[in-house]
Amino acid sequence: MKQTHILLIFGGMSSEHEVSLMSARNIVDVIDPDTYHVELCVIDKKGVWYSVDEVREPIDTDEEIIADLGRKKFITNRTNRLIQPGVIFPILHGRFGEDGTIQGLFEMMQIPYVGCDVEASALCMDKIRTKMLLSALSIATTQSFSFTSAGSFEKTISTGGDGFLDEFTEQLGPGPWFVKPSRAGSSVGVSKVHDFDKLLPAVKEAFAYDKEILIEKAISDMHEIEVAVLGNHGSDTVVSAPGEIIPGEEFYSYEDKYAEDSKSQISFEIADSIRDLSAEISEIAKLAYGALGCSGLS
Repeated sequence: MKQTHILLIFGGMSSEHEVSLMSARNIVDVIDPDTYHVELCVIDKKGVWYSVDEVREPIDTDEEIIADLGRKKFITNRTNRLIQPGVIFPILHGRFGEDGTIQGLFEMMQIPYVGCDVEASALCMDKIRTKMLLSALSIATTQSFSFTSAGSFEKTISTGGDGFLDEFTEQLGPGPWFVKPSRAGSSVGVSKVHDFDKLLPAVKEAFAYDKEILIEKAISDMHEIEVAVLGNHGSDTVVSAPGEIIPGEEFYSYEDKYAEDSKSQISFEIADSIRDLSAEISEIAKLAYGALGCSGLS
């Protein structure tokens, strides 16, 4: 049987570089070598692409990979070896990986790839605009404010005074609140804030990762439920059984997700009250998946 040639691309320039390496190792460990011929490409933190034999760092090769757009191939700089994958599997996280930018490159090269297209990737990476779309579909989302710079937040505080504080707490409650970069994943740059006078440092932290941020009302006394959705538009979309995230810290932070000593858990032994909502959760997930234009492994 002819093997499918896959170019697995990982690493990247985002703050989630190390997370991408973990994901790539997981894929390499389970992919069937009899069915797939997997070639590895790591992108370093400066954006240079390398051909490598295994998923590890530091990178110990100078064999760079360059995209040859016109011929739908890649070429290595040192040996002039042509790489012509049947499909590209980008396992990149965060900016330049999940936000539509690299998907645009694959579209220009006319090479099939795993995951959402340019438009869906860009939209799903953007929390502010995702919330706008879901709200338009009457899918409940938490109340939030968005800002385009730390200066705009400071100016709003200084000029709005007590009036802004009143409006803020009326919309988002007395706290706690979450401060998040709009376009970042893995809880990078996310802070949970309990006091209004502690918001500015958290806002500045979030702006270190994106040019737009949002401040959301934190939901208390809740269960954090997740499902996976796989497929394409229509009847072949499959939704997994729900699982509950049980954070080991105050919230499911970057460290709580990925640190070796993390105490967080994902449990599929969920409460009966949540299990009774499984069908509703599945339908909401399908609606959001379709509305955002998701496809394949998203």
